Amino acid sequence: KYPEIKYEFVRIIDQQQTATGLLLKTGGKLSIAGATKSVYLDVLASNKENVSFSGEITFNMSDYGVEPPVALMGTITTGDEITIAFNVQYSK
Repeated sequence: KYPEIKYEFVRIIDQQQTATGLLLKTGGKLSIAGATKSVYLDVLASNKENVSFSGEITFNMSDYGVEPPVALMGTITTGDEITIAFNVQYSK
């Protein structure tokens, strides 16, 4: 029903070097179903073979006006909380 989820990066709040890359605490805007909210997102940036960015964010669907899905006339329901994980890789 809502085919697009959009994250707009706004700024880096903090950064910390780790053994696997650079951990960035970012601030941005998450848009779902026409609702936009400011969020914080931890992103791991790595530059081994390719440049990559990975992380995840957990939120409640109801915060964006989305009702959790149901099936079989309401006998099967899901929780309100959802986690979206991403891993983006750039190569030459």
